[in-house]
Amino acid sequence: NQLVYASNRYHIRAYCFEFGKFIDVVLSRIIDVEVTHEDWISSDEDDNWNTYIPLRFTPNPELPEPLKQTLLLDFKLDNNIHLITCRVALKSYVLREMERLDWKSKLPLWILI
Repeated sequence: NQLVYASNRYHIRAYCFEFGKFIDVVLSRIIDVEVTHEDWISSDEDDNWNTYIPLRFTPNPELPEPLKQTLLLDFKLDNNIHLITCRVALKSYVLREMERLDWKSKLPLWILI
């Protein structure tokens, strides 16, 4: 139903008849497909796709001060908060990206608040 680029790869968000729910499938991992005679399930029925949530992040207070200041300047934060509104289905991808470790300090750049 949807094509999504997240975590450096393409995913298809679609209904899986085997599991009876909408799932994400990494496009490059599809080895084989079969024709099905099942009725099409519209993404209108995918609550996790159609529901948006706010995620609020702040620079990790344990980061070195120059790095925190850089994040504040780069993102022009309002009250030190970086707001990302995303689909519930994509929350894990946003968290993975935002909470990744800084290569030098080995600390997450952002923390969820």
